Amino acid sequence: MIKVAINKKGYILGATIVGENASELIVQWTIAIKNKLKIKNMASHIVAYPTLSELNKRLAGNYFIPVLYSNKVRSLVRFLMKIFGKKL
Repeated sequence: MIKVAINKKGYILGATIVGENASELIVQWTIAIKNKLKIKNMASHIVAYPTLSELNKRLAGNYFIPVLYSNKVRSLVRFLMKIFGKKL
């Protein structure tokens, strides 16, 4: 299980990892906290695939799912589709 605390501006405040291989996974989060990185930095981080580190990237990416599927984004996409049609 991985749990990450993030403030409203997207900065990573802390991380807890429980389970097998937790020591491998926590390293990236401690570096992110020490360097005052935002969750978007973890989501765009390039890691070797397939490895356990990919879990950290997926977790960070999940933070943005509610934003991507919000009504505001859907309205913007509909508007752009009306303007550009199938060109997008």
